[in-house]
Amino acid sequence: MNDKIETGRANRASLAFWFRAIFLFPLFLLTALGLLCYIAYSSSPSVFKNSRLSWIAHQGPVNCLAFSPDGKTLVSGCGYENVILWDPTTAKKKSAIPQSAFSTAFSPDGDTLAIGQDGRVFLWGWRATEARATLNVRKDVVRSLAFSPRGELLASSGTTVDLMLWDTAKGKERARLRPQGSSFRYSIMFSPDGKTLASGGNDGLILLWDISTGRNEKLLGHQNEIKFVGFTPDGHTFISGSQDGVVRLWDFTTRKKRAMRQASGRIWSMALSPDGRTLALSLSGKLTVELWDVATGKTRAIFTGFSDFVDSLAFSPDSRTLATGSVDHIISLWDVPQQ
Repeated sequence: MNDKIETGRANRASLAFWFRAIFLFPLFLLTALGLLCYIAYSSSPSVFKNSRLSWIAHQGPVNCLAFSPDGKTLVSGCGYENVILWDPTTAKKKSAIPQSAFSTAFSPDGDTLAIGQDGRVFLWGWRATEARATLNVRKDVVRSLAFSPRGELLASSGTTVDLMLWDTAKGKERARLRPQGSSFRYSIMFSPDGKTLASGGNDGLILLWDISTGRNEKLLGHQNEIKFVGFTPDGHTFISGSQDGVVRLWDFTTRKKRAMRQASGRIWSMALSPDGRTLALSLSGKLTVELWDVATGKTRAIFTGFSDFVDSLAFSPDSRTLATGSVDHIISLWDVPQQ
């Protein structure tokens, strides 16, 4: 009798087990699939085809862009016509400066706009609409400009080997930095403490210059032309990007490589947001701009819809807007997705 009772209980337990398995397994499967879809969707970058604002700015390529420190003015330059000052909220033209430009940069206090062109750099008191000084750089086409954090120095570089340091108050040459070899130094940037000037050459070599002594230190790790060098605001991380799509993050204190990522195309231009959280990369072959999260290395967003490659990039001071300047003469303003 007891054997029959135990057998009945075992049968009922077995039926209950299979009943639960049959009905709960699909529920478990659906939950797992939903979780996987959520992870895949949340990790995929957002794709944006339409900018917030877009307009034809020049009759030639938009070679350079810069926001004023207060964010109320966007400056664009073309190598063949005047520099133009825009209202970034309306895309209306404020004024023009009768100089062509391949590079532009604002001083930290916003009082001086540096304009780099073929053979000269102008220091323009743009609020007073007058050139305060003209810096002669001989046969150089000035492709990159960088102010020191306090604004007392301006560095310029381009199609000659030498890097120039200028005294902005006197409007005179302060020093000439001469690397070995014949590589051009297109990308330059001061460290946040102003003690180091980083430069990247078309030989894939990065040089870190001691401003006080003029000596340099080499960073090896790229095999192609350096398109960008920059520092995070805390000065702890140094970022470099080369034309073949390799982006490296370095520990600036130890000079050791910390991370590397390969872009999905050839890099034409790059920019780092003022808060140090977002990298913008213009990819020439794909006619896109990608936004990368510096902390994770993941692609946060992709901007598309360009008819020609993007030659210039600039973040607004609050890091919430990215301006793109294209070879097709167009400036576009994009909202930067927040984390």
